[in-house]
Amino acid sequence: MLAIMGPSGSGKTTLLNTLAGNASNVYGWINIEGQKATKPLQKRIGYVLQEDSFLANLTLRETLLFTAVLKMEGNISLRDKKSRVDEIIRALGLEACCNTIMGGPGQRGLSGGEKKRANIACEMLAEPSILLLDEPTSGLDSTYAFSMIKRLRSLCNMKGISIVASIHQPSSELFNSFDSLLALSLGHTVYSGPIDGVVGYLAKLGLPCPSYYNPADHLMDKSVEKDSSNKLRKLWDEKQDLVGSKINGFCDGLDSNQPVEHLSATYKFNLCQHTHYPTSWFIQFAAILWRTFKNSKTLILSSQMIFSMTAIGLVIGVTYFQLPHAEANINDRYGLMFFIIIHATFISAFNNLITFAAERNVLNKDRASGLYHISAYYAAKSIAELPIQFFLPSLFFNICYWLSGVAWLPDDLGLYFVYWLALLLLVTTGSSVGSFFGAYFVDPGISIIYLPVLVVAWLMFGGFFSRNFPIWLYWLTYLSPANYGFDAALQIVFTENMIIQCRPNNSFFVGCNKGLITNVTGLDVLANGDVTIDFPLWVNILVLVLTIVFFRTIAYLSIRFLNRPHNFITRTKQKITNFYWKQYNALKENLSYCCSRRHIYQTQV
Repeated sequence: MLAIMGPSGSGKTTLLNTLAGNASNVYGWINIEGQKATKPLQKRIGYVLQEDSFLANLTLRETLLFTAVLKMEGNISLRDKKSRVDEIIRALGLEACCNTIMGGPGQRGLSGGEKKRANIACEMLAEPSILLLDEPTSGLDSTYAFSMIKRLRSLCNMKGISIVASIHQPSSELFNSFDSLLALSLGHTVYSGPIDGVVGYLAKLGLPCPSYYNPADHLMDKSVEKDSSNKLRKLWDEKQDLVGSKINGFCDGLDSNQPVEHLSATYKFNLCQHTHYPTSWFIQFAAILWRTFKNSKTLILSSQMIFSMTAIGLVIGVTYFQLPHAEANINDRYGLMFFIIIHATFISAFNNLITFAAERNVLNKDRASGLYHISAYYAAKSIAELPIQFFLPSLFFNICYWLSGVAWLPDDLGLYFVYWLALLLLVTTGSSVGSFFGAYFVDPGISIIYLPVLVVAWLMFGGFFSRNFPIWLYWLTYLSPANYGFDAALQIVFTENMIIQCRPNNSFFVGCNKGLITNVTGLDVLANGDVTIDFPLWVNILVLVLTIVFFRTIAYLSIRFLNRPHNFITRTKQKITNFYWKQYNALKENLSYCCSRRHIYQTQV
């Protein structure tokens, strides 16, 4: 067990991120037992982040089971994976809280210490060869912190796992629980060696540790002091130069053609594991589908949301209760239909935005671990959330529909279902827009600011408030999904089977004013009323479907290429720089080799 210590800003987290392969703008490579660490080998390194990111509505057991299904090899049975989960729960002392939800802001769940252990448990499921931990004891009292490190020590001995952990202000007991120490100051090494050698090393440098004083605190004090810190770094660099010269002399006597079979069995085993993903795309899809449904169901279908939608539906339904089938109420029906469409559509947009924001940290952690394909995640999320997204708008729609009699023929079930399906199509459009905003903007606060701007623009050009826009603005009506949704709803509701009683005086319809007719049909209303239908019904439906496809596609591309731990541009730049860095080091090694051989030749002569 190796402890990494240093004052704030010394580079502890940066070093761990680099070792885990998660750092950007860092050039060079990592060697393990003299061999360059490739992606298959790096997948055998577990990394426990300082921030505990979990989906709030899943229990601890469900969280670990999901991780086990995706982290462990696909040829391992589900029963064995469940057994592995139970084993880890017992090893980390999590039996009492295994059926407790993880919790989140404003939602009670696991305690801070239990979440720390849960975070470690997720990485331990795949039995990594090396486990990196970023300040696993932060926020814990000394007793709880020591208990956690003691459990890690037990796992380390039982599974043969090398543990590297950054720690901050450890107690003396906790400090001595580690085998080795790497002390940093301003990105430089000031000590690297056994824990029990720290006091003697500092004493040799003229920085003795006082009696009954914590060696860890003393080392940190000297690392912060400017004079002592500079002295520590300078002496360590001189020591490394001396050691380096001895190593170079030893390496000159080795045979550079040593066969690969001489590498350790552990390294060869690691290199053969996890060539890409441990499980197939379909297993990933099924697991994420289950997880998303479990988490989003509680998040979206909360009692508060159900009460809110029911209350709003009752208010609207009572306000427009059983509107008469008369010409005087046509505009009231227009307004009611438009409100139903807009409310249902944009409630789904904001709900999807909220769920994306809640999952972003978990998604970033899973991506850094190489847990699943982004395509599997996005497909499963989109499908799992649709039935949940449909529930609240459907509840609101049914209350409004039956109380108000908006469709003129409440007993026509065919019309009812067609209207309902059209509404669900609009709900899908809204959720697609919410997915894009949640995926494109990293900060949910920014996305919540920009989404209403788009909503207001679509409302203004949605076809209800006005159709008489200036010619240079009228084209914006064709960019508003609300316009196509409103027109589609009107075409579904206002048919030739719907009879509307004319006003006795000042009717909008010429035949009614002349006394030739007393009723008109829904088609007469669309042909002679205040609204203008630009396209047939199938075109309006097609445009909504294309809108869904468009926003879903750019949302996926945003997740896939833009908002990822290292975006495409950064990774390309790093690959190019690494290539030239490799060429530079190869040239440097060749020059050093030639110079050393020349020196040997001159000495022999």
